Amino acid sequence: MLELALNQPLKAILPIKEEYLIQDVWFLMEIDTSGNNQYSTVKLINILRRNGLRTIGDVLNSEARHIQLMKGIGEKSFLLLLELLKAISKKKPLEP
Repeated sequence: MLELALNQPLKAILPIKEEYLIQDVWFLMEIDTSGNNQYSTVKLINILRRNGLRTIGDVLNSEARHIQLMKGIGEKSFLLLLELLKAISKKKPLEP
């Protein structure tokens, strides 16, 4: 389980390779292979984009508390985001 400090950026707990940081948040859809309801992932992405978080790097530079306070982000959405970011952190580097 991730040790989460609400006042720290998510990048403090999720080491994600540099090449993934510039990916648009829609990249989360590619990562979501767990069988989650795709509506939940699309909703999450739309909320992030509405709040100015356009890339994976933008999300990682945000504090957990900031994301949790976004309108429409509940516990399930936040846990889904953490799950998807954790999956990205385990991915191999992108192929050139």
